[in-house]
Amino acid sequence: MASTKTTYSTTHPTTGKPVTFTKGGRRILWITWADFGDGFVHAGFSSQDEHKKAVRAPRSSNPYASRYEATAATAIEDKPAEQPQETDPAPAAEEAPAPVVTPAEVAEALDRIAVAHSRVAPDGQAEYLSEVLVHLLTYGLPYEADDDAFGACRAELRRSGRLPHVEALVVKVRAALRAYVGDRYNRVGVTPAQIRHAARTVRLIDGDEKQPSHRPGTCAPQRRAPLPLPLGELPVSSVPAAYDREHLFSPKEGTAEHISHRAGDVFGPLPRSSGEPEAWATWWKTAASVPTPDFLGLKAGDEITVQLSTVSPGTVARTCRFGALVRIPLPQGPWADKPYEEMYVTRRNQFGHWYR
Repeated sequence: MASTKTTYSTTHPTTGKPVTFTKGGRRILWITWADFGDGFVHAGFSSQDEHKKAVRAPRSSNPYASRYEATAATAIEDKPAEQPQETDPAPAAEEAPAPVVTPAEVAEALDRIAVAHSRVAPDGQAEYLSEVLVHLLTYGLPYEADDDAFGACRAELRRSGRLPHVEALVVKVRAALRAYVGDRYNRVGVTPAQIRHAARTVRLIDGDEKQPSHRPGTCAPQRRAPLPLPLGELPVSSVPAAYDREHLFSPKEGTAEHISHRAGDVFGPLPRSSGEPEAWATWWKTAASVPTPDFLGLKAGDEITVQLSTVSPGTVARTCRFGALVRIPLPQGPWADKPYEEMYVTRRNQFGHWYR
């Protein structure tokens, strides 16, 4: 059964001029807008009942705009989609071959995404990774590109016959992010290092890097899992130390009171911060980022292993009350703007690898 296309009328939030949009699917109540620096542009649709929720809708898919707005959508026309006319069966046309996307292309797109995401997530912090950023960077556009630039890019790709290939590349890039970063990569915090490691993993599987890889249909060499480290005594540290299910960590206020832990030689449990941005910034400046002589025994210059999508070597750059800032070497290539990625680690697992 054919779907129904509905035409909606609204007004531009800045000019006040009438605008119409036609789309299928469920009814919408709002047209959403985002401002990337050149005025409001269309950012999507919303079926939320409340205006304040509709305003948040473009922010979830376009987190880089300076402001957002939603204008009421009024349905003015329903038009059933045209039904295909029955004709005499014609000889089946030979289907075009499916686009072939190479792992090298996927890895290169992931490198571009990591570079762009590092502007949003400085110092290795975990930040929201937008689907819009993934889409634009895979198309080869900057993340500041607006709807007009994206439309022009698609038109050029369509004229050149490359649009199916780029769309297939977008699917592969998203699949790699889900596989190596997590199913909810676009809903929770992601670090640039995690994206870079996804790119490196794709290259390893493809065999681009001179390391053993496991291809489907071949027998990979069996590697023995490392033995768990003996728990022993808690490390002497300037911050509190505790174990939970063989994982070493520094308990925070509200937790330390309820678990067995070794008190810090210099610092007490780290206070928790609220999610409010200004309070978080104050917490980070006055408590979390305060320099420490060590963190759970880690000191500047120590060589450790970091658990991300793969296990990688890292060097401790400095320590603070929150954790240890580690520098992880990056594979060099045209999209590598620096030789290493930085991220904070706050815990050690039973195999001796550090993570956050």
